Amino acid sequence: MIVDEQTCRIWKEKLDNLCIDLHALSTSTENEFLSIGADLNNFYARAWDISKMSSSLVSSMSETELAMVVASFRDLLDRMNHYIREAESGFRNGTEILNDINQSIDNIYRPMASFKKIVKILRILSISTKIESAQINNYTNGFVTIADDVEKLATLIQFKFADIISSAESLKTSIEQTHRRISLLKNKRGDKDKTILESTRATLTLLAQKNELSSRTARKISAELESVSGNIGEVVASMQFHDITRQQVEHVEEALHKVSIGLADENPDIEKIIQETGIVCELQKAQLADAQEKFTHAVGSIMDNLTGIADNIAELCEDVKKVAGTEDEVSSSFFLRIESGVSSMMSSLRENNEAIRELYGTMENLIKTVGSMSQFVSDIEDISMEIELIALNARVKSAHTGSEGAPLGVIAEAIQKLSVDVRIQKTEISDELQKIISKAESLHQNINASTQEQTTETGSMLSDLNTLTERLRITNETITALLKKIEKGGRELANHINNTLSGIHVNDLFTGRINKVLSVLDSIVSEALELMPGMDFQMNVKTLKHMENKYTMQSERRIHHSHAIIDPNRGIKRYVEKNSIPSEKDLGDNVELF
Repeated sequence: MIVDEQTCRIWKEKLDNLCIDLHALSTSTENEFLSIGADLNNFYARAWDISKMSSSLVSSMSETELAMVVASFRDLLDRMNHYIREAESGFRNGTEILNDINQSIDNIYRPMASFKKIVKILRILSISTKIESAQINNYTNGFVTIADDVEKLATLIQFKFADIISSAESLKTSIEQTHRRISLLKNKRGDKDKTILESTRATLTLLAQKNELSSRTARKISAELESVSGNIGEVVASMQFHDITRQQVEHVEEALHKVSIGLADENPDIEKIIQETGIVCELQKAQLADAQEKFTHAVGSIMDNLTGIADNIAELCEDVKKVAGTEDEVSSSFFLRIESGVSSMMSSLRENNEAIRELYGTMENLIKTVGSMSQFVSDIEDISMEIELIALNARVKSAHTGSEGAPLGVIAEAIQKLSVDVRIQKTEISDELQKIISKAESLHQNINASTQEQTTETGSMLSDLNTLTERLRITNETITALLKKIEKGGRELANHINNTLSGIHVNDLFTGRINKVLSVLDSIVSEALELMPGMDFQMNVKTLKHMENKYTMQSERRIHHSHAIIDPNRGIKRYVEKNSIPSEKDLGDNVELF
């Protein structure tokens, strides 16, 4: 190939055009990277806002907050268990007392049967007294009065004990009705109490599950937020490599520009110019290939990490929804289920309270019936005293009549003996009546105290349930509001990131222009080898020496050194060292960080 100035002019023109392209490439990529940097600042600010809202949400559902609610519910469950045990004990004691009262009523019937016999004997004694007194002189007519008194007493006893029997039957009926009512209320309460406990336990189970889920998800969300921060950090680091590649491209531009100036000399040393041009172009090919590799890797890292940010934010939003209990849009939210359980408990407590009041009213009626029987104790006492008085009068009158009153004396003795029997039967009946009255009053007092206590406790538990419901409602509203903000913010951030990703074409632009430059440089190197096949390649060290001082990065120096010695038998060295993305120490002293 003929070496002439025309070749130098063509090379100069090519190199000048390459310098223009490389300068334009640095400017255009820098503008696009500045735009990405502005978006990145926006992403970081919005991701930080989502991070803070997520932290607030997790805090609202934290172990501490939920533990307090769980502890409150467990305390309420303990109180309910005590409440139910007390109610069961009250029903059991009430049933036992009613059974005792019923037994006491049954115990009355036996001595009452004895009084029927006493009434018959009194009537016989009354008639006998009248018969015997008719056979005695007039001054003994006092026996007629005694006979009348005995008859009246028999009639009184008959009526009084008829009343007692009637009242006893009425009381037995009331007891049976009360017994049935207690059994009904007990069964009804048993179902309601079971509902209360099941609702409370179900609520505790939900809370415990939510507590555990919150704890696990809080750690997962924290890790996801760290991943987002890591992604952003990787993007920032990748953005910094644009400055590295820009400097490499500028250094290539300077080297090619210097060669272009040499090609414009009026009296050039053609051989030296060709040799220097070939060596420099080969070296700049290696530098540009390295810059292209770094740039492609950096842009790929930016896009991968932006995609990672979008994916992590989307996953974070899903995890936050799980914490809030709204992951299934078809099912009710967690807090609605809790409120439903609380509402069931409150309804059951109110119904139980009404049942207790109803039982108290039933016992009031029973007490009135028992109260009317207390008069019978006094009546029986009066009857006992009356018959003893009649017996005494009969004995006195019999003594005054002498031998003629002997039969009346026998009658008086019979009345006296009968009074002893009456006293015994009276005591037995009175004791049973006293037992009935005492037990009924005890039952009434117990139910009254239990009613007041359980009414107070029911009111307290209802108040606590209202408080818990209010706490849950406020927490639910807070979480719902945060959830909407997080979902909206996450969705908008993901869309913005995806829009940014779809608009990143800088890699295609950079790669296309660099490949064009590499193609032109390759053609110049090939022409140089054809023009000077036997040139002295040992001068390359001197030729490249002045460039090394301009490098600002260690990777440039490594590439430079790999081309400092060239094998003359193989031509200009075409080996390009593969370099991984350099560490911070490779950034050099003149790197302007993003």
